[in-house]
Amino acid sequence: MPSRRFAPALLAASALAGALPAAAMEVREFRRDGWGGTLTAGFRVAAPPDQVFETLTDDTRFAEFMPFVTECRALERFPGGAKILMRARQFGMFDFSVVYIRRYRADRRQVTWQEVGGFFKRDDGAWTLAPDGAGTRVTYEIILDPGFYVPGFLLEFGLRQGLPEIGESVRRRAESGGRWKRPK
Repeated sequence: MPSRRFAPALLAASALAGALPAAAMEVREFRRDGWGGTLTAGFRVAAPPDQVFETLTDDTRFAEFMPFVTECRALERFPGGAKILMRARQFGMFDFSVVYIRRYRADRRQVTWQEVGGFFKRDDGAWTLAPDGAGTRVTYEIILDPGFYVPGFLLEFGLRQGLPEIGESVRRRAESGGRWKRPK
């Protein structure tokens, strides 16, 4: 796990990567809140909401399709959710681990997460699903507070980092019925 002293460098590198065009995911809003911020984005999947929900709740197989994720396993399961450990690698050099509580709404239209152990002061968010014709409109929201000051433009770019790959990976996995895997 990178130390806090490397966090500004990690966010600066994220800003450079975040400058890439968002192909599959459209950013709708960025709001600054103290030292942190909230980013809301969305995209469409040509699969029914239940199929997208299955993709987003198949956490033990995230490493097969989610960008940056190298391992994801359930530490505990409970009705309507799980406590998971997720390991990831950014930019081929920063390895980190985060423990999240994930909750799955009973109507199968939302998955939320809350960091309970990891690098940032706060890393929470949600995937919200809405029927859209024969497909699904997916809204992604992330709330991040690094616990130290980061200029707003850098925080926004850092939050945008990876959005095109995340949206495209969820879309491809859901549309393939859980068979698509990201290339190694």
